[in-house]
Amino acid sequence: MLFRSVTPAVAGTPADGYTVRNVTSNPPAVEVTGPVGILATLTSATTEPVSVAGAKATRTELVVVGLPGSRARVKSPALVQATAVIERAPVEWTVSVPVRVIGTRGDVDVMPQAVTLRVRGRDGVPVSDPSRFGATIDASGRSPGVFEDRVTPATPPGIDVVRVEPAEVRVRIR
Repeated sequence: MLFRSVTPAVAGTPADGYTVRNVTSNPPAVEVTGPVGILATLTSATTEPVSVAGAKATRTELVVVGLPGSRARVKSPALVQATAVIERAPVEWTVSVPVRVIGTRGDVDVMPQAVTLRVRGRDGVPVSDPSRFGATIDASGRSPGVFEDRVTPATPPGIDVVRVEPAEVRVRIR
């Protein structure tokens, strides 16, 4: 018995604001048969397309699996359950947050005093309340003087940082 993985095909585009996260099949592999030389080069079987046109939710269809353009054929099963997971597309936005220096007791100046976080999330309406975000510099163990350091961003759960501008700030400890 020789098995090959199934690569489900997808047709169409989900509704605006949605994306296909991944596509799977059940079973994930099928038994194939045919000439040994052809089977040696065969990496996967494909399915009829699962339509995701206008979708706002996951789509599951029973589809035919095959080996188009090959002299090999699928022995079993001839049908698989293909699932296209549809989810809200990531949304990006910016939030300006003050830079906070931690780990020092001296007087501190930061330049610039705020950074812009470019963030991405999937939870519908973007969270833009700056109090839910953070930007810190750890000055632990630093002596009085001037140094530049990378800003460490903090975001609410489910929101990722794409970029911090500027990525480094100048700090003066007196």
